Amino acid sequence: MLIDLKARAKEREQHIARSSDSPEVLAKLSKNYDHYIREQVAANPHASAELLAELAKDQFCCVRMEVAHNLHTPNELLAELAKDPHEDVRCIIANNPHTSAELLSELAKDEISTVRCEAVQNLSRVQTDIKDYIRFAVARENIARTSDYPDVLAILAKDKSDFIRMIVASNASTSTETLSELAKDQNSAVRLRVAKNPYTSAEILSELENDKEYWVRKSVTEENLSRKQAEDESAEMSM
Repeated sequence: MLIDLKARAKEREQHIARSSDSPEVLAKLSKNYDHYIREQVAANPHASAELLAELAKDQFCCVRMEVAHNLHTPNELLAELAKDPHEDVRCIIANNPHTSAELLSELAKDEISTVRCEAVQNLSRVQTDIKDYIRFAVARENIARTSDYPDVLAILAKDKSDFIRMIVASNASTSTETLSELAKDQNSAVRLRVAKNPYTSAEILSELENDKEYWVRKSVTEENLSRKQAEDESAEMSM
């Protein structure tokens, strides 16, 4: 009976922590010894920016994860949490729909693949505001041009923008598997970039030799000739 009463009291406290709009109540519960209670406060949409900033320093990563997940967490605080040593915290920020394009661009360079991929997928979400649309498109373009992570480039290879897929097709770090997919792209300009990529495999070039567009086939011929000349020069130098 006593255990049931304690359990009910704890459930009630958790409910208050998650739903209360009282700054005083939330401030008090944010210092509760039970990290589950602090998690609920961190998830509360009424938690102030100052309170979330305090909870972002919590020793338990689950509390910090809730701060990262809270849609009312300021972008400045998300930027701080993006440096969190726990990858799950960074992954949630990468998935947060309010994370800025600039911060997502940084997370796209994360050492953990899951974080990188979440960030790039988030950058691909539909934008209704024209300024955000441009910022996110520019961010994806820059990542497609400079990233050396094949997993990130594989995501951008499916981008709706023909221009971004063209950049991925030209990137030296794009994997053979991704280049093979891009070699089948409906846009001939994308296939052309695959043909001109010096890291495109001979097998893919062989497929593009039969492309319906003359200029793609011509680029394959030129690329094969360039490679043959490079091989001949290398052979002569080694003699």
